[in-house]
Amino acid sequence: MPTGLLRQRRNLIITSILLIFLKFSGAEISKLSLLGLNFDGFQNPTAIYFFVWLLWLYFLVRYYQYYIREGVQLFVTEVSGVFNDLCEKPIQVEVKKYFPNSTEYFQSYTDLRRRNWQYIGQSEYNDEGYKVENYSFNFPRWKLFVHEVKSILHAFLNIPTFTDYLLPYVLALFTLIYCVTGWQGSLVNSIKLIYA
Repeated sequence: MPTGLLRQRRNLIITSILLIFLKFSGAEISKLSLLGLNFDGFQNPTAIYFFVWLLWLYFLVRYYQYYIREGVQLFVTEVSGVFNDLCEKPIQVEVKKYFPNSTEYFQSYTDLRRRNWQYIGQSEYNDEGYKVENYSFNFPRWKLFVHEVKSILHAFLNIPTFTDYLLPYVLALFTLIYCVTGWQGSLVNSIKLIYA
């Protein structure tokens, strides 16, 4: 994982966990120590929560920017590889049903998706001399449904790409849902601070 993306991932996870902890524990911030400076007795402690939410939003945006630039291609490549591996055999079986003389080259799951489930192949015949015929048909995607679900589960459980790239988004979404209301430092109370 590239250094910039890793740094933004870490910052987003830390601020998300901090917000979840603050709500879950019911902690109230009354003292803050920053760079050796102590701040005691806040008149408006909601202001601290407001700035934590601002940090959280900033890190979410920065993670998104780095992810789009550096992480998407790696994520797509690894997950596509899992789909191609687990769907290869079912694709071959289905093609051989309709075209038993199909050549040994079979399209991958990714190729089928790119072609809108249109399978294009060749059949070889040796009856009256060597002959090659091109064919195409609409591949029945529903026959891959179980294998697609298995691919998703396999990718989620067995490749670190899911936790490396999607965990920060899942955690950020959970933070937003869990911490939006119902406590002193909620996002709603923090936004009300702006308009007060």
